[in-house]
Amino acid sequence: MQKLNSVPTFCILNGDSNIVGMQDPEGEGEVCCWFTDADDAMGMLASARESNPDVPLLHLGVTPLGLAFALAMGWAESHFVGNLRLQGQSSTVEATKEAVAQQVVAQGLELGTWTLPVFCCDELSSSTVTPVFLNRHDLVQAWVASGRPRETVPDNLSIMDLRVLVHQMQTDAFAWSTIHFVGSPKSVALVHKAKAEAALVKRILAGEVCLAGVPDADAPPPLTDDEPPPLE
Repeated sequence: MQKLNSVPTFCILNGDSNIVGMQDPEGEGEVCCWFTDADDAMGMLASARESNPDVPLLHLGVTPLGLAFALAMGWAESHFVGNLRLQGQSSTVEATKEAVAQQVVAQGLELGTWTLPVFCCDELSSSTVTPVFLNRHDLVQAWVASGRPRETVPDNLSIMDLRVLVHQMQTDAFAWSTIHFVGSPKSVALVHKAKAEAALVKRILAGEVCLAGVPDADAPPPLTDDEPPPLE
């Protein structure tokens, strides 16, 4: 799980830093999602604030992907009563869910209620590192950053569900020590914003900041979709 923890995920928290569940769009009961995509996370936060004006101080929490994966798989204990899911980039999940679901079943793994596709390609790999991306866009950005023309990105990228990859990483079939999960630059930027907002929530609860002085009148300033800083 340690390798997965290099990538952040985001969930919605209340002022007490407890996970906020949402109505399951695919069934009854509540669901808790950890988002790997920054835009999806910010969109869900905005929707939650709009739908719950009586719940102050809703904000994003940051959870390493390895821990979020363990929680969603039921490998780690959670006090949340409801369905626990990992939510990949929504458009990518929608486009790949049937193919990766077949992979999960073929491996004899439980399909569950979510899929999380990951991407890699041989051309970006070497004997010492095999980068794994959570969406095609980030892979393309890495391809261009390596000096290759965008139009030469291979059509036959390797795509698999994260559960399948983790399952295979527990075997001796490959030099898994070379696997490196690559987070999106936008997610890296959102981590800093989310942590700053969480600190503001604590100051408000401690009485150090007047809630009336916060621009939204009943919530910390919303996160904005700024251009992320470049990765070093």
